[in-house]
Amino acid sequence: MGGGSLARLVSGGTTVKSMTVRVVLVDDHEMVIEGLKAMLAPFSARVDVVGAAIGAEKAMAVIAELNPDIVLCDVRMQGASGLDLCREMRERDPGRKVILLSVYDDEQYLFQAMRVGASGYLLKGISSDELVRQLEGCTPAPRLSTPPGRARCGDRSPPAERPFWPGARHGLTQRRARSCRWW
Repeated sequence: MGGGSLARLVSGGTTVKSMTVRVVLVDDHEMVIEGLKAMLAPFSARVDVVGAAIGAEKAMAVIAELNPDIVLCDVRMQGASGLDLCREMRERDPGRKVILLSVYDDEQYLFQAMRVGASGYLLKGISSDELVRQLEGCTPAPRLSTPPGRARCGDRSPPAERPFWPGARHGLTQRRARSCRWW
């Protein structure tokens, strides 16, 4: 996996090491990619956008060539989705961090992201400061961070064996949820 470049900072006479997070951006719209680059540019000492791919189909080659720490990818794209890309990344490179970016503040997308092994799920309305914090927080070890409606990044243990079912978020068992569908 990509090892971010090391920077040394002097703080009160002591040397502190900090990592620059290497990121590849994936979206089906060049305008979104350019917007993300501009958003992250002021944080170049902390986040290095090493490359980008327009569409999931081109992303695998870019990721293999550039070996980023994190892939920041749109959830819904024309052709293969970010969920498809994340699933494929997990099969090819289980240690690679994939953070999905979406306009959908919908639990179904979040649960799908968790099932395919995403390291995080961020909403496109996120501020640049928070985006950088989330990118840094997912390396080297991801953490759970849930500012309301803003970002969701968690420990990426293997996805749970038991699938999510409608009604689970309301405390219904699978059997109860099935019986409620007929009413």
